[in-house]
Amino acid sequence: NPLVYTEDGQRTRLQDYASASGATPLVDALNKRSLFVERVTDISRPGREHPVTADDVAFIQFSSGSTSTPKGVVLTHRNVLTNIHAIIERGLFSERDVSLSWMPLTHDMGLIGFHLCMLAANIEHTIMDTRLFSRRPLLWLEEASRIGATLLSSPNFGYKHFLKLYEAKGLDGLDLSRVRLLFNGAEPISVPLCERFMKEMQRFGLAQTAMYPVYGLAEASLAVSLPEPGQPYHSVTVERASLAVGHPAVPIPRGSARGLELMVVGKPIRDCEVRVADDEDRPLATGTVGHLQIRGGNVTSGYVGLSKDQQPLTADGWLRTGDLGFLTVPEGELVITGRQKEIIFVN
Repeated sequence: NPLVYTEDGQRTRLQDYASASGATPLVDALNKRSLFVERVTDISRPGREHPVTADDVAFIQFSSGSTSTPKGVVLTHRNVLTNIHAIIERGLFSERDVSLSWMPLTHDMGLIGFHLCMLAANIEHTIMDTRLFSRRPLLWLEEASRIGATLLSSPNFGYKHFLKLYEAKGLDGLDLSRVRLLFNGAEPISVPLCERFMKEMQRFGLAQTAMYPVYGLAEASLAVSLPEPGQPYHSVTVERASLAVGHPAVPIPRGSARGLELMVVGKPIRDCEVRVADDEDRPLATGTVGHLQIRGGNVTSGYVGLSKDQQPLTADGWLRTGDLGFLTVPEGELVITGRQKEIIFVN
């Protein structure tokens, strides 16, 4: 029975949904526990500081639900701040940066990566309505050019959505020369799509080192691995048949019909350890495909509402991410090869 702080427009949409779906009693009960922003008339009075400790729960962040039912990830202040400090450190964020994001604040990349990180690093940041990006994706880089953004972000599909309209309508007069990092995460990353996007945007001064492929998940607060800034992104091509758990990933020439090209997503950030394990949670050698497991100050203690034996934790305290991958030899960089579940991506 949580208290809800929201806006009248959201309440109206919920009410309409409830009428159509027979959930009116639920929404009526929710309204009684709601505070609406439009009804707050006096913001001049000082608030009362809440005495908080590092291990108190900061918020419950739901996983995306793209491959299963969304789960409530419990994050403490220590989890979130540990991750924020590590992201700022690896990304070399400074007060000279300017960021722009259309990622929704209901998503960890939007909320933590491009809002809380920016606040902590004292970075001027602009948030663009996600629905506006959906309708007018070209406006994203037009605005980035106008404000001189140095930090941008999008999942793989966003670059594809942008290019679809760009190739139909075109753009002129952009200046993307100040863009330092173009975060690409939250879903599988297509190397050919990155190459296409970078090639098209090169004419506007976008540096080839700007594309910044990353890996993370809600259970890690946000980030697990990030590349070193200023380095060109790179990929590896491996034999498809070698990607079974417990097998070494076999490199083969790019373009081979037997090959699968996979993006390299950097090294683990500070205070977050990564290991690759077999089906019995035993660590595997570098270069071997296995289950990705994480632990560290940024990693959740578990999901809300699940018993201890339902939590995705190994006997020795590592969190099972559900992702498969390997660490490159000899650099130790992370490559994601897929999900533990049998999943077919369509369109």
